[in-house]
Amino acid sequence: MHSELSCLFSSLVEADDKSHFIMLPSQELISLDIDTDATYRVLFLPKLPGEKSPPGESLSPSIVSSTSDALVAIGDIYEVLVEDIGNKGDGIARIGPGYIIFIPKTDIGHKVKIKINSVTNRCAFAEVIEYLV
Repeated sequence: MHSELSCLFSSLVEADDKSHFIMLPSQELISLDIDTDATYRVLFLPKLPGEKSPPGESLSPSIVSSTSDALVAIGDIYEVLVEDIGNKGDGIARIGPGYIIFIPKTDIGHKVKIKINSVTNRCAFAEVIEYLV
């Protein structure tokens, strides 16, 4: 994710006769200085398998709980896209709202099938089973 990420939340896309819109949860306004005359960049991501966050629930980095339950289990197999590289050179993929998976021997843009080897409440570590792209 971009280093200047200000907030991350889930919301439904709503529509009227002339446009589509998303609602910004009130709790996001606490930590942000929103200028209603400014233009903001918005990233739309599809809901991932196993994602449990209801619409409107804040997922901002400052609000994500370090005691949240792990979204994966040892032995789980996933196909993921490596989005970033960690400080130690491992690829980083994400599953669900902010849950990080570290994958050695991968690079940004690799699509891989992985097997989860180790799990914490904030992240998991996996091995590559197959390089898909």
